[in-house]
Amino acid sequence: MKFIKKIGCYILLFLSIFTITSSQTYAGIEFLQLKSNFGLISEFSQSQNQLQKSVNISDTSKIFPNAWIIKVKSSEDVNSVATLLHNVKVNTITSNNLTIQTKENPSAQIFFNTEVIDSSMGLISVKLMNSSIDFWNNKNKILTDYIKSMDGVQLVQYTHKLTKRRLPNDPLINRQIHLSQISVDKLWVYSSQAINKHGDTLVVAVIDDGYDTSHPDLKQNLFINRNEIPWNGIDDDGNSYIDDYQGWNSGDQNPQVFNEVSVYDGHGTSVAGVVGATGNNGIGITGVAWTVKVLPINCWPKNMTDVELGLIRGMVYAYKMKKLYLQTNGMKGANIVAVNQSMGMDNGYPEDAPLWCQMFDSLGSVGILNAAATTNRNIKIENFGDLPTMCPSKHLIMVSASNNDNQHYYSGHSTEYVDLAAPGVGIYTTQPVEFNMNDPYIGETGTSFSSPQLAAAISLMHSLACDTFIKLQINNPDSAHRLLINWLDSSVSRNSNLKEYTRMGGSLDVWNWYQEMRNWCKAVDPTFVGLNKINKNKVQIFPNPIDNGILSIYVSESMKIDNCQFSITDLLGRNVDFWDARASDFSNSVMQRPIKLNPGTYYLNVFSGESGEKTNVMFIVN
Repeated sequence: MKFIKKIGCYILLFLSIFTITSSQTYAGIEFLQLKSNFGLISEFSQSQNQLQKSVNISDTSKIFPNAWIIKVKSSEDVNSVATLLHNVKVNTITSNNLTIQTKENPSAQIFFNTEVIDSSMGLISVKLMNSSIDFWNNKNKILTDYIKSMDGVQLVQYTHKLTKRRLPNDPLINRQIHLSQISVDKLWVYSSQAINKHGDTLVVAVIDDGYDTSHPDLKQNLFINRNEIPWNGIDDDGNSYIDDYQGWNSGDQNPQVFNEVSVYDGHGTSVAGVVGATGNNGIGITGVAWTVKVLPINCWPKNMTDVELGLIRGMVYAYKMKKLYLQTNGMKGANIVAVNQSMGMDNGYPEDAPLWCQMFDSLGSVGILNAAATTNRNIKIENFGDLPTMCPSKHLIMVSASNNDNQHYYSGHSTEYVDLAAPGVGIYTTQPVEFNMNDPYIGETGTSFSSPQLAAAISLMHSLACDTFIKLQINNPDSAHRLLINWLDSSVSRNSNLKEYTRMGGSLDVWNWYQEMRNWCKAVDPTFVGLNKINKNKVQIFPNPIDNGILSIYVSESMKIDNCQFSITDLLGRNVDFWDARASDFSNSVMQRPIKLNPGTYYLNVFSGESGEKTNVMFIVN
């Protein structure tokens, strides 16, 4: 069943107040020294710091009047500014001897509703609650000027209209052909696991409208916050979010990540499937990253208007979860390595939403690289504007769509602001189960389904990274991200067509991207030897990941199974099991071995005494 809908939602974005401190810039591939403490939002780029305090309202069609997000100069100013705004009277708002008044009742008072998004970051949303008051055009500018003139206010931005980055889908002939287009199938021969060499589980956060956590191809890879006791009404892990056991609804500020809004067109469910639909489980499809943990952040509120505010809250949530992970040495939080955003604002410029743009730097400061979809309008970005495409953050990679022939497909383009393309036509992925219980899959088209391929590929790069890079990622994420983007730039599949439409001049090639990283690791890390190649046709484990109890092993006839030795080792190379096998141990080429292993990642090693052939395969015990 094809479920094709477009959301045309008006979104109130409440602009918040940040404290910007000294920032870092890049010079070539220079290793930068960021602050060792994970301070508030302190690692903004200089390009962000130079954004003006003024607000551009030249294009009012993209703005929701009477709603702002502000950033205060310090966390100590949060309560005083919020209180002062809450008590504003009508006769205090004047400009050029003009006093703001209502149309119906000139003597009526106006009042604001304020919400502290996050006190440590100095972010506040502000909304004018007098719905009958016409404060747009010049009078809205007066209100804006008043807010930004207040003591303690550093930055003011309007809220804007956001749209999901999707197009109607076309009929599909070959399913998931995008996987071979980006050459990720070559990389799977070496690794499909979402865990790095330090044993850290890798997480991709999807900020969207939530996703179907009951979907048979998504539920196994759903991120679970093990430090939170579900649905007890208590913030068990002390991260300021109650019951965020399976992610967070930043739109409505509750733990319900899948609701009626998520079902409206299933956008987030389809995006999540591209990232991490479970692979090698015998059903449905596979994501680009088979086993990556996908963290749902639902920024789409039930009123379907305050989406930008929900987006900002969602980015703050991802930031705080990764920061908590670093501060507790992995005991709490989430090891988020990538965030995907498949939504944006048409005709937007960085000066319209500086706080949104700055949040990419904040995420980057704790080691989160951002993948985002550019607009589905076939426009030159410089001529019309688009957000987040034009955000100047060095921790943001913008993705357009390419077709099955690796040519530019209908989407935003720019040799300055759009970094690369990824397949975006007929992407076969998941949809909410209630759309079609017997076949919960669908073909989708648009940049919404291009950028999550990149987000998932980022997690695969981390799974294969050498120890030197992992340490760099922890201690100096600016430099680590600079390396990743440089390797990506050198690895794209280039052609003359995409050279005219993207900065890198090509489309995503995950295999080439890994080769660029591998060459660097071999040069700088004497301990790096890469992973042994897995002969998938000779030895397989299924299902993988497995539940503790029975290990099912398939060995092909081409590998002689008489006089075979099997061993299981952990990530540190320690033997945890060893046995000999004969042909009689196999039934229909399958051996079932009882096991009792702690949850984690292991290798099955096979040596044939007759052929001398060696092979291994990685597997996970849940």
